Amino acid sequence: GPNVYYLGKPQHIALAASAFPVGQPQTVAAGKVWGAVAKKMVFLAVGATFLGQAVAFFHQLATGEKQFEE
Repeated sequence: GPNVYYLGKPQHIALAASAFPVGQPQTVAAGKVWGAVAKKMVFLAVGATFLGQAVAFFHQLATGEKQFEE
């Protein structure tokens, strides 16, 4: 298989390790951000749908249905 060789002196590795310590990343996962945005958008769309249905229902109650001639 392939081999990986790192060139450099041990002092340089120690200097780099002291300047840039290894730790947990502090970034936010993009999936969490987009998940939160998508969740809000879905709730907004469902709420707007129910509001539109309620307005149409009460409008029909207020005006009544028109009779059709056959």
